[in-house]
Amino acid sequence: MRIKRWNILLLLVPFIFFTACDDDEDVDVDVMTPTAFIQEAAAIDTFEIVTANLALQNSTQAEVQEFAQLMLQEHTATRAQLRTMARERNISLQMNMTQERERIRTRLQSQTGTPFDKDYANVQVEAHEDAIQFYERARDRLQDQDLKTLADQILLRLRDHLREAQQLKDFTDQL
Repeated sequence: MRIKRWNILLLLVPFIFFTACDDDEDVDVDVMTPTAFIQEAAAIDTFEIVTANLALQNSTQAEVQEFAQLMLQEHTATRAQLRTMARERNISLQMNMTQERERIRTRLQSQTGTPFDKDYANVQVEAHEDAIQFYERARDRLQDQDLKTLADQILLRLRDHLREAQQLKDFTDQL
């Protein structure tokens, strides 16, 4: 009989513990700070600008170069919007890329012609899928209404970019 009581008690301990911990209503772990949003969004734009410039130098396909030119224009415009938002919020804007993005840039930089075109198209699909996930998360977690609005606007363009990147990938897969 004692063993059964201990088993029941052991089963209740996690329940009691988690119920007791549920009182932390003041802590919202799902909030994204303006600084976190602006820094990651700027890093996304930096990667797009750097890889677009590589495409303009290393690609031999007009379709790839046209897509790269569009990415250069769009992400330069987005970066300008982010600069304004950062300045208004006294946030220091850094244009650093993650180590993973730096590795991709290095890999792309070492290629030309068809191998470059295929890799660049694949990278663009993945980069835009990742960017869309980030902006969706940001839209849901930001409390700054102006940044939420900006995230929504950029998200619309990123979805267009993803469709175009997928078309570019389909094209380069045929090379």
